Amino acid sequence: MIRQIYFEFRKHFLKFPVCAAVIFFLLLDAFQISGVYQEKSIFSMMPEWRGRYESLYPVYGGLITEEKIRDLMAHYRPLKAEGNLRPGSEYEEALMLEKCFVEPLQYAYEYRQNAAQITKRALENADFYQQMGNGCANRKNQQIAGMFSGRRIPELCYTEMYQYYLQYDFSVFLVLLLVIYGLVNVFVLEKETEMELLLQTTIQGKRKSAAAKLLASILFAISISLLFWFADFLLFGCLFGSFGGGNCPIYAIEYFETSPLSMPLFFFALFAMGLKTAGILVFGMAVLLLSRLCRNTLLPFVGSILLIGSCLLAYDADLPSACNPVSLLICRELFHWVDFIDLAGIPVLTWQLCFGTALLMLTAFSAVILYDRRPGPKSHAFHIHMKRRDTKSPKTPKNRQE
Repeated sequence: MIRQIYFEFRKHFLKFPVCAAVIFFLLLDAFQISGVYQEKSIFSMMPEWRGRYESLYPVYGGLITEEKIRDLMAHYRPLKAEGNLRPGSEYEEALMLEKCFVEPLQYAYEYRQNAAQITKRALENADFYQQMGNGCANRKNQQIAGMFSGRRIPELCYTEMYQYYLQYDFSVFLVLLLVIYGLVNVFVLEKETEMELLLQTTIQGKRKSAAAKLLASILFAISISLLFWFADFLLFGCLFGSFGGGNCPIYAIEYFETSPLSMPLFFFALFAMGLKTAGILVFGMAVLLLSRLCRNTLLPFVGSILLIGSCLLAYDADLPSACNPVSLLICRELFHWVDFIDLAGIPVLTWQLCFGTALLMLTAFSAVILYDRRPGPKSHAFHIHMKRRDTKSPKTPKNRQE
């Protein structure tokens, strides 16, 4: 079976057009990431700040203490006052301190109090809904209180790389295009060349071939997805000049201030890679299913474009996204704030329902692809009409005696 999977993978995906498309899209992705760095990075817009920041980071960065905060403010306030009176080098220094140290330290210092307030309010709401007999709202607020209880940001780290990496979506579009291009021909190619008819003559040939194609396609979609996700991570780290900050909690980035997760940024980046790969697999299996059901290349290609376009439009229109795999592709929105869905009186986090729905879709699509019982196409070239033979041996004339 492994040899057959490798054969299908090599036949459909290790081809020059596919490899060339992957390389071209990787270069395009790198160009786009470079543009993100040039437009949004502080040190790209103000390159003279980098050296000063690196010299001050050992003093004010790392573990947050009251002493560091007092020293920073004692250094910052005179520069700020002097810079307001006479703009010059003091103003530039004060502005650098404000953007790189004062504002991040203020957010980190105040976050503990804000999280405690959210916990207190959630517990009060839980008691209120318990008295009102609303069990679902009570459980929801209890979960929120458990999520935010004891939250704090212990360190000041440079997290700009993670901030923009987690908001980058262009590579998702490229991977979708590659998946459509690679999978749309997996089943259609043999139908157009009538090679599928040969599989009907082998014992379980159709089922085994379909399983090999399915596994090879899953391997292709996962490989392409992980290739681009890790390429994005490395490019962002190299361009922004740091892979640090991965040990900070996800809410160290202000965009995820009310996130339901508390995991470190590095592990959240890996978790987001997994969720986006699951979304790519759902769309990939949908493309493969269209390839399985159709008889020519045009129909599954057009159907795939329409399907993905419809899902993107539904997501942009803020329609219910629990069953929309685009939510997994843009998974940061699932963790922007705490969002529950009432499922038969049980509060379920939206990202959990989206992931569970994606697994159900993958199972359903795979089952239809494997257990398609429709008869194969008929062709006169492969249908042999055999004449009935007489089972009795032919009579031979007796030897005549001369």
